[in-house]
Parts: sequence; C-alpha cells; structure tokens
Amino acid sequence: MLRFNIILVAALLLGVFQSTYANEQGIFDFSHVKRALQYFQQPTSANLQRVAQSPANQHLLAHAYRTGYYPSETTPLSLSEQLLAKTPTQEQVDGVNGLMVSMAANKHAQQHCVSEALAFAPQGSEIKGNVFMTWGYDIGVAMDNNASLNLAHPRFLEKSFEVWYYCIHEAHHTLVMQHFPMPVLADIRNTQQLRLLVQYLTFLEGSAVYAAYRARQQAGHLSDDPDYLALDDPDRLQAMIVAYFTVFERIKDLKQRPLTDADWALLDNLSDGDRLWYRVGAHMARTIDQQLGRQEYQRVLRQGDDAFFSAYEKVSNDSPH
Repeated sequence: MLRFNIILVAALLLGVFQSTYANEQGIFDFSHVKRALQYFQQPTSANLQRVAQSPANQHLLAHAYRTGYYPSETTPLSLSEQLLAKTPTQEQVDGVNGLMVSMAANKHAQQHCVSEALAFAPQGSEIKGNVFMTWGYDIGVAMDNNASLNLAHPRFLEKSFEVWYYCIHEAHHTLVMQHFPMPVLADIRNTQQLRLLVQYLTFLEGSAVYAAYRARQQAGHLSDDPDYLALDDPDRLQAMIVAYFTVFERIKDLKQRPLTDADWALLDNLSDGDRLWYRVGAHMARTIDQQLGRQEYQRVLRQGDDAFFSAYEKVSNDSPH
C-alpha cells in the first residue's frame, strides 16, 4: 500500500470452508489478467479498453486514489496503459498463463485461502467482494471489499505457491477494511493523523501477516519469506520490538502541527527496511491470539486498532508502556 510493500497469502491444505462462502467460485476473478494476455497477443485499442473496463481495473484505480500510487488525474484507460506499457517476454506470458490456469482449477486452494483469512478475521466478518488476478500492479493490494494479486510479479513466477499466502494476506485485509476503511493518505496532514495512521497500519498489516502464518507453517514455507524468519528469531524480534516502539513513541510525542518530510521519514523503517509494522504487528497479533485465545483475538480485531494495542499491552511485557 502507498509506498509500503504489502505482504500476504496461503493455501495447500484444506481448511474448513465457511457456509458464508457457498458462492466461493464467484470470489476469484481472472478477467483482468486474461484480458491483459489478450492485449499482449493483439495490442489493439479495443483490447486495451477491455482491460480498462474490467472490474479489477476499477479496484486498482480505487487503490491508487486512496494511497497515492498514481496521480489523482489517472483514468481507467491511462492506468491500463501504464500497467501494460512494457511488452513481456514469451517466458513471462507462458508463466502467467500457466499460473492463471492452475489457480483457476485449484478449488481446494481457493477454499483454503478464504477459510484461513476468515479464521483470523475480525469477529462477524465475511467476504463481500472479489480477489482479482491482475497484471502489473504491485504484488498484491486490497481496498475496501476487494483484493488483487499481480500474477506477473516475479515472486509468483519464481515460487508459484507464494500466491496463495498472499491471497490469505490480501483477503484478510478486506475483512478488516469492511469495518475499518483505509484512509485517504493525501488527507494525512498533521502529526496526530500520522500517529493514527501508524497505529492503523500496524494493526492492518500485522494481523494480515499473522493470518498466513499457520498455513505457511503447515506447508513448511515459513523460511521462504523474510517476515516469518524474523518473526521466529527471538533475538532479532526483540530488537525489532524495541525499534518499533521507539519510533512509535517518538511519533506520539510530536506536538500537534503540520507534517514535515522529516516526520514522514520516521516511517521508512516501519514500511520498508526492517518492515517493523508488518513484523512487530504480526508479533502483537500472535501474542494476543496465544494469550487470550482465538475467540477473544477476533473480538479484539473487531474493536479496531485501539483495542489491538491495548490488548497487546495488557498481555505482554514487550511494550515500553
């Protein structure tokens, strides 16, 4: 999200398929990536328009607007032009096509993605939108009720199983966002809003990283992602906890005033670098879940980021509070 890499997603083992997902087959939408492949085969204006008019493209445009990924004047057509500007190699086309076909046929993994996201979601949540398979936009993003996965991303073409862990991650985002929408980042203008943003994104991203932990662990794929390696390294994790709360306290202590570039720079090691709000946020989620139990964990998520931080403080000695 915005300049933050978003991380997420899993499946390979059968999960309990919730009754609210009897319409699972309608959740996974491959139209954007199919139309992109058709455009690369025949790069006509008509085929480009078909990509621009896809529901997934509207989702990507909504994400771009809310996060500032692209300029506010970006249109559906201009977004599609930018996403498809670089002609792929035949190897990329074959890889994406193969991944698309295998994902569409793998109902087992689709169900597992949904059931795992639900198992770690805020109490009373349900899938209300789609998981779109796209070409060219980030690796995976979510906004409101919809999520998407960029099947052309090198990570998925190198290790195709990774797409299912990102599926859990991004689907989980939608389950949180239906209760707590992502703010428009261009509206974050003062220090108080910055603190609230950091708290929200720690809650959002950390709980999503944690949502895919069980599926990765069961399939033996924790070591394939640096976030999970860090999460299971006690010494490194402790150093990251201290680093995260040092930055968080510094942001909390800022006097109420308009933001400066130096204030925004405080986020660099949270979103990038050591990815502290992903990794420490996941540690916070795991701690709450293990100490209070799944039902209470889901109740805490339903109450939002204030409750998330309060519950962690209550059950952990890691926080300087």
